[in-house]
Amino acid sequence: YFVLYHHGGIYYDVDIGCKHPLDLLTYPIILPKTISVGVSNDPLSSTKRHPFF
Repeated sequence: YFVLYHHGGIYYDVDIGCKHPLDLLTYPIILPKTISVGVSNDPLSSTKRHPFF
């Protein structure tokens, strides 16, 4: 979270696969939903200093 907040970027766990085009990476922040918890942190991306963090 520290690196994403200060520098922005993309974080993906090693077990994440890509099934769709990467057009979503143009959004300011990506936080996938999970049914049991609400927000998943295995794939994350954000712009530098996004207010979510």
